[in-house]
Amino acid sequence: EYLEADPNSLPYKMEIKDLPTYSRVETQIKLDLSISPPPPQFLVHLPADTIAKQKLCLKSELSNEVKENMLFLDTYVLTATSQKSCNICARCVKREQKRASRRKSGVSDNLNWGTNTSKRAVIFNCKEVISFPPAVQNTNTKDLEISARIVCYCRHHQESKGFKLLFILKDSK
Repeated sequence: EYLEADPNSLPYKMEIKDLPTYSRVETQIKLDLSISPPPPQFLVHLPADTIAKQKLCLKSELSNEVKENMLFLDTYVLTATSQKSCNICARCVKREQKRASRRKSGVSDNLNWGTNTSKRAVIFNCKEVISFPPAVQNTNTKDLEISARIVCYCRHHQESKGFKLLFILKDSK
């Protein structure tokens, strides 16, 4: 349903600047998000299943008061051909578990990858809740920079043309 949404009916426009047209799996991608008009919210929440390290995840539930001052950024990896959402496959989960075990925080990060919940095929290397940097005066946007990685190969999903990223920005309502 998000793919058919009329962009002119949405309250905000989100632009992703300097996104490479091609990226290899496991390569860090810098995402420069620009939201216009500037929303009143000052926090952005990323889904817990997209956070790379356990220490970057929230320890407790957020209060409703905090959620009201927050935007929620959902991210999906879609196959280029059929636009079907992809989660990380079992082979790539194993690779990420090995990768996590090599870090200092490997035990807790490995537990993060050991859960049976299906994880999206994109992860962020930042906290689950991030704040917008102070705005420059007279700007018509709010900008945010985050690092991401696609963690599964398109061939594992029988996709020959690669993946597309779908970003959905929502408020608490």
